[in-house]
Amino acid sequence: MRAFVDQGSVAVVAEVRWPGGTWSRAYGVRNLESKEAATPDDQVFIASITKSMTAVSVMKLVEDGLIGLDDSVNGILDSFTTVLKPPGPITVRQLLGHTSGMRSFQEVTEKTADDVPRVITEDITTQRALELTAQLPWEARDVGSFRYSDSAYMALGQLVEKLRGRPFTEVLRQDVIDPLKLEDTSLGQAAAAEPRVIRGYITYRGERLDITEAPGGLGSPAYGAISTMSDINDFYAALFRGDLVSKDSPGK
Repeated sequence: MRAFVDQGSVAVVAEVRWPGGTWSRAYGVRNLESKEAATPDDQVFIASITKSMTAVSVMKLVEDGLIGLDDSVNGILDSFTTVLKPPGPITVRQLLGHTSGMRSFQEVTEKTADDVPRVITEDITTQRALELTAQLPWEARDVGSFRYSDSAYMALGQLVEKLRGRPFTEVLRQDVIDPLKLEDTSLGQAAAAEPRVIRGYITYRGERLDITEAPGGLGSPAYGAISTMSDINDFYAALFRGDLVSKDSPGK
């Protein structure tokens, strides 16, 4: 943890639990302006850990009989007919496991350094992400092989919204956040401005840019949650115990 901070990380926080004990520690600062020390209870962007939460909501669709793991989403999601051009039927299981062959929209947005200012100010909605993905080839030979894809989870976010008839963030709150009382976990845009959030930065052409409140981040089903190490440990403990997804779930 010290090494990460020594190499330029704003902060590093951790919490480790074992039967009978908990250890937590923080190094670094909450933000580079105030230099206020980070604490183990601070909120951080959890990036692709969000995907595990999204997967829970998708599996609940399966448990409720709204769709099957091996059902095609092609005829359900409008984006698969109006925007994307999949080379064949793409299943829920393939999207969950990154074996759909779909590439990630960042391959379009992050080609050159000149793209940086636009990328950090653009609101990348699920639809926009899939529109960008449509600019990339989607080959039949890639379907079934592992290719990590944020775009696949953007599509799963759309699937949750379509089959539940409610915004993705509301569904995730009902499926994961509220049942586990994860009081420090949020996908709301306003959460990024909270004082306990560890700020994120990039250096662009010698200038330090605070990207904590970039509009394309929070709310994304692929990487858009803020949380604490304690909440994340609560989430994974509940997931591995089978509290969130039934032990008889088709995917287990």
